[in-house]
Amino acid sequence: MTWAVFILIALISIILTRTRHAFLLPGFSRNTATVLFLIKVAAGFSLWYVYTVYYPDRSYADIWKFYDDSAVMHEALYESPGDYFSMLTGIGIDNRIEETYLMRMNHWHQPFESNLFNDSHTIIRFNALLRIFSFGNYHTHTLVMCLLSFIGLAAIYHWAYRIIPHWKRVILFTLFLLPSLVFWSSGVLKEGLMLFALGVFLEQFWKFLQDRKLSRVLWIVLTAALLAITKLYMLAFLAPAILLAMWLQFKPGFALMKFVVVIVALFGTGKLIEHFQPQFSPARILAMKHNDFVRLAHGGTYMYNDSVVVYLEAERRSLLVCTNGDSCTLEKNTPFSYWKIQDNFADTLKSNGNSSRVNYKVLTDIPKAGSIIDNRFLRPEFSSILLAVPKSVINVIFRPYPWEAKNALVFPALLENIFIFLLLLATVFFSKNIADVRVFWLCITLATINIAVIGLTTPVLGAIVRYRITALPFLILALLLIIDREKLLRKWPVLARFL
Repeated sequence: MTWAVFILIALISIILTRTRHAFLLPGFSRNTATVLFLIKVAAGFSLWYVYTVYYPDRSYADIWKFYDDSAVMHEALYESPGDYFSMLTGIGIDNRIEETYLMRMNHWHQPFESNLFNDSHTIIRFNALLRIFSFGNYHTHTLVMCLLSFIGLAAIYHWAYRIIPHWKRVILFTLFLLPSLVFWSSGVLKEGLMLFALGVFLEQFWKFLQDRKLSRVLWIVLTAALLAITKLYMLAFLAPAILLAMWLQFKPGFALMKFVVVIVALFGTGKLIEHFQPQFSPARILAMKHNDFVRLAHGGTYMYNDSVVVYLEAERRSLLVCTNGDSCTLEKNTPFSYWKIQDNFADTLKSNGNSSRVNYKVLTDIPKAGSIIDNRFLRPEFSSILLAVPKSVINVIFRPYPWEAKNALVFPALLENIFIFLLLLATVFFSKNIADVRVFWLCITLATINIAVIGLTTPVLGAIVRYRITALPFLILALLLIIDREKLLRKWPVLARFL
C-alpha cells in the first residue's frame, strides 16, 4: 500500500509537469519539465542515501530528525484525535499534551531557542500531516517535497523569463541544475517549503502589479504566511526588497539612492526595535544565532546531576564512560566545565577532574562539525555586526576556496563559485543598461540581505553551502540583468551553444 501511494503520486506529478502551466517552462518542451522533475526526485533519493548509508546517525540528520519526531505526533491521531489536531494547528496545547507527546520528541524544543518562532515545528507538522497519506513511507514525503519545490522554482523561472527570455538556458540551469540547489531543495527539509512559498509569492506579486486581480492577493497572503512559519527571516528579507520594487514601480528613477534609503531605513528600524524591545533586537538575535551555531559546531557533551551541569569538549569524548542506560562518568584527570544549579548557572567553573568519579545523565551529545570557518563570538551590538558583514559576504559567495573543497557535499559548491565569478567578470567587461530596474534592485536587495545574514549566523562551511541556495538564484538573476549577451557572444561565439 505504501509504495502504491508513492507510484500514484509519482504518476500524477509526471502528468502535471506535462499539462499544467505551473510546471511548464516557457522556451522549452514539455519533456524538459518532466526530466528536470525526475532529476529532483533522483536528488531527493541521493540525499536520503547519503544520510542513511554514509551518515547513518539519524539524530543528527535534518532529513530524519523532524520526520522521526512527526511519528510521535501522528500516533496521537489514533490515540486521541483531538490532541493530534491541537498539535497540528498549535491551538489548545496544554501541559498534558506537552508531557505526553511533545517532550518525547527530540527536536520540538531546540538546544538553543530564541524568543522568535521555532520553525522546526512547521516541518514536523508537515510530516505528521503527510503521514496520513504516506503510511510512513519516507520516499513519499520526498516526492511531495520535490513537487512543492519544483512549483516554487518554476514560478521563479516564469517571473525571470518574462524579463530576460534570452537568458532562458542560464536561468533554467541556475534554478534546476545548480548542484547545491537541486540537492538541498529535493529532500524533506524546510528549504523545499520555503522555495515553494517564495517562488509563488514573487510570481503572484509581480502579476498583481500588472493586472491588479484580487485573486492574486489570496496567494500572496497564503505564501507570506507559509514563509513566516517556515523561515521567518526570509519574510523579513523579502519585505524591504518588495517595498523597493514597489517604490520603483510607482516612482521610477534614482534607484541606487532609493536602495540606500531602504537599507538605512532597515538599519534604523533595527535600532528602534533595540530601544523599545531589546529582547527582539536584530543585533542581539544575529549575535545569538551566530554564537549558538559556534557552540553547536564545536560539539561536546552536556551532562547533569542534582547539583551541576557539566560540559565536556568533543575532543575528550573518548574519556566519557557510560554504563547502564544514560548514566555516565568521566575518567580521572579529565578537565571539564561546569555550572552549579544552586547558583542559577551564574558562573562558568573549571575542573581538572581530580575529584572522585561522579555519575551524570547525558543531556546532549553533539559531534564536532568538520568545516568550522569562524570561531569568533559576536557581541550583540550593531557595531560588532557591521564589522563582520564584509567577511561574512565573502564567505557565502566565494567559499569554499579550491583547497577547502575536500568533502563530496562541498565540492560542487566550488564549481558554483567559479560560475558566479565568471558572471561577475562578465558584468565588468560586457555590461549594459539594466534590463528591468525594479527586478534588478529587488534581486540585489533580497540576495544582499540574505547573504549577509547567512554569513553572519553560519560559521560552518557545509551549512553555508546549504543555506545559501535561497540567495544564489537572485544574485545570479541580478548579474544576468546587466550582462550584454550579444556583446559576450560576439567576443566568445563558442558560448552560443551553452547560453
